[in-house]
Amino acid sequence: MFVSLLILTLTVVLAAVIVSGKGDWLIAGYNRMKAAERARVHLRRLRIVVAATLVGTGAVIVLPYFTDHSENIIAHLLSAAGVTFVAIIGVVLANTWCVKNNSAG
Repeated sequence: MFVSLLILTLTVVLAAVIVSGKGDWLIAGYNRMKAAERARVHLRRLRIVVAATLVGTGAVIVLPYFTDHSENIIAHLLSAAGVTFVAIIGVVLANTWCVKNNSAG
């Protein structure tokens, strides 16, 4: 139970750092982009997506421990599937909603 609370706390703290704008260097890929590529990214939206993905992943990981199913292998398999789902949604949003549309002017 202690480790699950630590995981959840760590993901929430990291999400808060990213949303506050002080953790852009933690966003994989963004910190290696050139200036021209960074100009095509809605940074505020990207921060929101990364933070939501972090919190969602942390919550799904610790869910079996808060529902008294920590010994149930099915709960852990569902948790792994949930992490995969949250990660896929985060990647899709980061590559669609967070990209500026320059054709509109």
